[in-house]
Amino acid sequence: MHVEEIMTRPVRTVHPAATVERAAHTMATHDVTALPVVDATGTLVGMVSECDVLQHQLPATPTAPSRPATVAEIMSPFPITARPATDIAVVADTMLEGDVRSMPVVDRGTVVGIVSRRDVLRTLL
Repeated sequence: MHVEEIMTRPVRTVHPAATVERAAHTMATHDVTALPVVDATGTLVGMVSECDVLQHQLPATPTAPSRPATVAEIMSPFPITARPATDIAVVADTMLEGDVRSMPVVDRGTVVGIVSRRDVLRTLL
């Protein structure tokens, strides 16, 4: 079985200049745990997850410095990606080895979907 058979599409994305609040709202509204970050040309530049948002939005102490304002400040650059024809077993291994929960699916430089651990788990049922 290949990634293209289980990936979520259309994929929700966010721009690096978007506010952290906008990313959190998009995740909550669309019930996703991570968003690919794409620039104005649609090129993948990072990933932002619920964990990224929570880590940076909840101050460690009341006197903590100001919180990051944009997705670019909290995203993980250079995310691990999959191609549509990648075997699901390879994706599962990569997710486990790299502690990756969601992986953008890229075809010819364009994000065409996203696959999560939950998507992989559903194939076992």
